[in-house]
Amino acid sequence: MTRARCRKDCYSAADSLLTSEDFFGAFDHFCVGLAIVSPDGRWLRVNPAFCAMLGYREEELRQMTFVDVSHPDDIGISITRDCELLGSDKVSYQLRKRYLRKDGNVVWALVNASLVRGPDGRPLHFVAQILDVTAQHRAEEALRESEERYRELFESASDMIQVTDATGRFLLVNRAWRETLGYEAEDINRLRLPDVLHPDYRESCLQAWERLLASDSVGTIEMHFLARDGRTIVAEGKVSCCRPDATTVIVRGIFRDITERRSFEELLDEYRRDLEEMNHKLAEANARLELLATTDPLTGLNNRLIFQHRLEDEFQRTGRYRVPLSLALLDVDHFKSFNDTFGHPAGDVVLVEVGRLLRHSARITDVVARFGGEEFAILLPNTPLEGAVHLGERFRHVIESAVWKHRPVTISVGIASVTPDMNQSGALVSAADAALYRAKQLGRNRVEWAGSEELADTVVISTTFRS
Repeated sequence: MTRARCRKDCYSAADSLLTSEDFFGAFDHFCVGLAIVSPDGRWLRVNPAFCAMLGYREEELRQMTFVDVSHPDDIGISITRDCELLGSDKVSYQLRKRYLRKDGNVVWALVNASLVRGPDGRPLHFVAQILDVTAQHRAEEALRESEERYRELFESASDMIQVTDATGRFLLVNRAWRETLGYEAEDINRLRLPDVLHPDYRESCLQAWERLLASDSVGTIEMHFLARDGRTIVAEGKVSCCRPDATTVIVRGIFRDITERRSFEELLDEYRRDLEEMNHKLAEANARLELLATTDPLTGLNNRLIFQHRLEDEFQRTGRYRVPLSLALLDVDHFKSFNDTFGHPAGDVVLVEVGRLLRHSARITDVVARFGGEEFAILLPNTPLEGAVHLGERFRHVIESAVWKHRPVTISVGIASVTPDMNQSGALVSAADAALYRAKQLGRNRVEWAGSEELADTVVISTTFRS
């Protein structure tokens, strides 16, 4: 008989057994939990012992998967073990895990699971034997807790170790604790935790202590102890709470003296605060310096240096991406005579107001700068010549329409756009400057642009764009 035929016969026998009444008669009366689980985790059949273990009826469990009744922390290892069986030649595994009863209690169980495959090797189901070991697990935990307690309280430990009850009465302390605080062994029985806490920190320390007791968790806490000789001992450590029975509470604390470290940290904090203050003042000074270096002090606009940097950047971008770029140069008309008539302070007021009006009427992407004296420059990214002329007319109209104290103020505007023959940004400035000069020559309070001099009637064309 071939091995494949033998395996097929064995699977047939196993299937016959699992579907036989005799098998399920024994299955239902088995004293430990038994379950048949599909490869996708559904309960196909469970015996009364397993139902009693989890507090569910069989009908309820068959509507669930093993994930629904497993402790969240143990689901991953269960799935991993099942996948190992499904993906290898292994046929069984043993695992200790937690289940959640219907009433919410945790059941520790020892699971022996086997995978049954069909004649073709296809997984059919898992057969699991589940033994309740909750009592054994609790006994092991108690033993482990006792062993850890005595190891931690070993007299040679360098950390301060104390054990108290829920009222703070000391049950046990180690040599490091006694030597740090200056107490003798015979003093311990008459002491409670509040007796050895510094009065200034007693309330906050006890509040933190009570929070840990209420949560039954392990937590880090800082305690300010008062030594017998009056010294303050700052200690940091972990406090844990255990309850051997319903009426007994044992609180263990392991502390390390950090008095010197805390003093050093306070000194560092003082230095850090001073340094932060100095850095803040330095940042303010740097901000003021940057403002002075980049801003025109009178108008608050970008100064000529920043304008040149932005002009170079936009000129390079225009050459790289073939996007339009225009420039408007603006000059306050007859500004020298204004200064001569009304004085330089009045002239400064005009320049400030012109700068403000230009900034508010320009687009957010435009770069408005004071170019020098009564001259302003506005860089117009992504703007062709025609659009730049319209913007120039907007600037001219805004200034002309404003209310001025001494006499009307107007500007002349020269517009230029980058052309293919321009190989440096200075050519754009020169073209705009030439257009500005032409606007002044043709009577001021007007917009002229590079190339308009080639037309037959510059004045008519310029007026058309103003309309």
